[in-house]
Amino acid sequence: MREAVVFVGPTLPRDCLEGLLGDVAPRFRILPPVSQGDIASLVRHRPRLIGIVDGYFDRLPAVWHKEILWAMSQGVHVFGAASMGALRAAELAAFGMRGVGEVFEEFHGGRLADDDEVAVTHAAAEEGFRPTSVALVDMRATWRAAHSQGLIDDAGQRLLVAAGQALFYPHRDYETVLRSAIEEGLAPAVAEALTAWLPRGRVEQKRRDAEAMVRSMVDLLRRGFEAMEVRFAFNATSSWRDLERSLAMPRPLDDRPGAETLPEEAVLDELRLAGLPYRQARQQAMDRILALEVASLHGLEVGRGASALLQLRRRLGLEDDTAWQHWLQDQGVTLSDMRRLAADDVRVEKVHAYAADHLSSQMIDLLRRRGRLAGLCRRARQKEEILARRGLSRVELRELGPPDEELWHWYFVENLAGEVPQDLVAYARDHDFTHVAELRWTVLRERLARDALDGELSHDS
Repeated sequence: MREAVVFVGPTLPRDCLEGLLGDVAPRFRILPPVSQGDIASLVRHRPRLIGIVDGYFDRLPAVWHKEILWAMSQGVHVFGAASMGALRAAELAAFGMRGVGEVFEEFHGGRLADDDEVAVTHAAAEEGFRPTSVALVDMRATWRAAHSQGLIDDAGQRLLVAAGQALFYPHRDYETVLRSAIEEGLAPAVAEALTAWLPRGRVEQKRRDAEAMVRSMVDLLRRGFEAMEVRFAFNATSSWRDLERSLAMPRPLDDRPGAETLPEEAVLDELRLAGLPYRQARQQAMDRILALEVASLHGLEVGRGASALLQLRRRLGLEDDTAWQHWLQDQGVTLSDMRRLAADDVRVEKVHAYAADHLSSQMIDLLRRRGRLAGLCRRARQKEEILARRGLSRVELRELGPPDEELWHWYFVENLAGEVPQDLVAYARDHDFTHVAELRWTVLRERLARDALDGELSHDS
């Protein structure tokens, strides 16, 4: 893994970025816009610097604050500028993330607040993420420049900014904004002068900030530096553990001394790809977890006080005492009955929480007992080796593959001999994928691995 990594897309063309690196270029790795899980996954490869410029907002889940905190807690210096990087840096500056540039300062100072200030639409990776709309922060900087040069007055500047704000971010471009501003009272002659001035006068503030961030990273690499030291304690919450599981953090799957370590989720992905067998195994594992937990809870006294009962009343929408008494009479139940039911709710919640934290390990144990673990491990390793030979990491995979419709047909129809589910979100949830993008990533790995070396993947699972 190279020492420094930068996530960049439409804000700064790759050739321009490479031109800034100079003699430290071999120490940099350039990756596409960041999304959820990318930073957490990257930290396992031990980079020393991470720079975030561009990131996904809607098509893929956005990079999570928690994974940036995790990176810094592991000694990684994290920079942000221009776009998603500026947003996250403004939010995490107090924890040590380094923000660079005017856009960062605007958000950090509270003068800007809306994410869509930096949002743009762009072309695909093969077209270099070419932007197809203009960020509002760039428009603001452009109109400030026009104002300083006497092309517009205060009222005209406010009108142009408001015209940009009124548009949904994919529709923002200078021609549309000027046309809207004319409809709101901007003099046509002023609009004509601005149109003539824009090709040489427009300000690309996001790009300027991104370049400044990269220069800061380059300077730090040249000077030398120590690992990041933080003043906070990283809290590994249940949500963080869920992200770790979704990223297939390595855990040993073989009890033999010296056995190779393989991520649990890499094996479970092979089972998920089988469709129905996964759901069957999941239910059996859940039944076992529930049985174990019920046994451990046997005789456990759960509090039956006001707190549990109040939560039940809130769920029923019966916080008003009069309405509560009428409901009890209508249902023919006593207060003692409801206290017992509230306590049962607490027990069920405990069982569900326990099961969610132990489901993966129980499914692995189930595969061991049935003699299926070795075959799935073998298949998962083969797939990792095939993709590694092609240099396809998690981040690069996201930009590859056929259109979604073709990929889903290949998987559901040609491989599972079924139909493409009408509700992919529900299907992903039923198979414990964190979202549809995670399902797509897993299916795409399977498709690319098969295409790379047809017939090599074994099927003795």
